[in-house]
Amino acid sequence: MACGVMFIMIIFARFLEHLPGSGDRWFLCQVLDRKPERERSSKWFVTEEEFGGSAYPLYCGGWAYVTTVPTVSPVLAWSYSMPYLWVDDLHVTGVIPASKGGVALYDWGYNFLNHHRHYR
Repeated sequence: MACGVMFIMIIFARFLEHLPGSGDRWFLCQVLDRKPERERSSKWFVTEEEFGGSAYPLYCGGWAYVTTVPTVSPVLAWSYSMPYLWVDDLHVTGVIPASKGGVALYDWGYNFLNHHRHYR
């Protein structure tokens, strides 16, 4: 177990070397580029009233993401003036930031097992 944790820390440290400073606005995550699910039987079904666009802004998958206080603070403040969207990851990391010009997204998605064919 300790070896696995060490491996994760080494990979994470490599990502941090390439990110902007802790005072900047960014998310490190598995970046998703999706369209709204309009099939009623889907767990992720979203009505036109909930989200009227034909494509979501880029957003972070909810398994894990890393960010900074200078990112979280304005996103929280902006959220008070926006209608709530129940797809929380999309709402917090995509819709809210996109409404205010965006927040940088850094993709570390390849490190999630769902990206690797032999784990599907």
